[in-house]
Amino acid sequence: MKPDFRAGLTFVNASYESIYGLIRSDWKKNKNTLEWKITIPANSSAVVYLPTANASSVTVNKQKLAQFSSSYKTENNNIVLTLESGSYTVNLRLQ
Repeated sequence: MKPDFRAGLTFVNASYESIYGLIRSDWKKNKNTLEWKITIPANSSAVVYLPTANASSVTVNKQKLAQFSSSYKTENNNIVLTLESGSYTVNLRLQ
């Protein structure tokens, strides 16, 4: 999942019924924050690109990113995170 958060939109609610189940990506942002709700169906995973390189500005399900996962990387000024099936709320402070 790699939305273009710079496209001028302030929110998106999208879903897709895959053969594994519902995939959902709902996000809203303002000048300073981004909240992204993600649902990944059973027996699936998703690679998620967060628009920041600052891991300390990110929480996943109210946990700091470093506490939630030690297996993320930074790529082209984005944090790249692999999420297993489940529901997640990702919050981050925008620069």
